[in-house]
Amino acid sequence: MISALIAAHEDGDRLTEEEIHATRLLFVAGYENANNLIGNGTLALLRHPGQWEQLRQDPGLAGGAVEEILSHDAPFQFIRRVAAADLEIGGYQIERGQHLILWLAAANRDPEQFPDPDCFDIHRAGSRHLAIGSGIHACFGGPLARLEGETAFTTFARRLIDPRLENDTPRYRTDVFRSFAELPITFSGIR
Repeated sequence: MISALIAAHEDGDRLTEEEIHATRLLFVAGYENANNLIGNGTLALLRHPGQWEQLRQDPGLAGGAVEEILSHDAPFQFIRRVAAADLEIGGYQIERGQHLILWLAAANRDPEQFPDPDCFDIHRAGSRHLAIGSGIHACFGGPLARLEGETAFTTFARRLIDPRLENDTPRYRTDVFRSFAELPITFSGIR
């Protein structure tokens, strides 16, 4: 994407203001989801050493681990939407044009959709989480974030010896992203 933008610039093409804003969104989609997925996943796996050990024993579980991490602690906790039509949700009347905040974190822990939703289990099958959207609202950077997460967790599990949290009360950034200001970990060595 960056190469195409540079080539367009060198050819004398110019981006419109709308295209510039869309490009900024691509950088967020390509960075924030993966960055927060890896941080949140590292915390979850280290808080659940049995799950970490299973991943270490079978790195092929990394894809399932990524989906469970996304469901358990989504990189974005909520999204904003505008109702396109009058509708009713859960007994509440929503009017066309009304602004809504949808709590993905709550939807991903809905006990009617997820058995034992607060349990962290990298073997969970059929996850239908909304962590990175779906349909026309699916995050453009989602597939890249999943790939980066699988690669990171496979590598961590294979190479880190005895990883542990330095402090189990990490400091979060204060914004829409579920991300850490820092997440210090220690380990005994690298394989």
